[in-house]
Amino acid sequence: MSLKLTRPPYKGASNAWLTRTLFYEQVQRFPDESPYHPIFSFTGVSGYIDARRTFLALRDPTGYLWAIKYLASWEHFERLLTTSWFESEYQSWLRELKMLLRQESLEIIQEIAQEGTQQSFAAAKYLASAEWEKSLRGRGAPSKAELKGELAQAVKQLTVYDEDAQRMGLTVIQGGKS
Repeated sequence: MSLKLTRPPYKGASNAWLTRTLFYEQVQRFPDESPYHPIFSFTGVSGYIDARRTFLALRDPTGYLWAIKYLASWEHFERLLTTSWFESEYQSWLRELKMLLRQESLEIIQEIAQEGTQQSFAAAKYLASAEWEKSLRGRGAPSKAELKGELAQAVKQLTVYDEDAQRMGLTVIQGGKS
């Protein structure tokens, strides 16, 4: 017979934070390990708090609000993050939340673009140029052409410095010694 957890703090008999025991999927994988009845589910199993859905609903990428609301402790949340199975789930939640927040932001930008205000042009330009896609792809390494351009710019700047030094009558000492 398993014991029902009713409210935080969720600690075991030895006063240690419960981790695997809190989640339905983990208890199903290791049924003999827990004397407690789980309260959360990763996949929305009926009768359990859907951890993913509640995390997304709070719209907090730090996880702090979820930790306080559902665990009543940031320390407990940090303990969960030390487990590979929870860290993996949490990273999945963060990726989904990032996309959800980006989608909501794009909706707002679309509304602004249709308002006919001073900001409308900038919002429409942002959408038309698909700037949001660039942030999805990430920057990556610079191309050879970009590197050549940067090198040319650096050489041009050094030439300007050399010309300025000559005009002022300065000379460059080779090797740093006179």
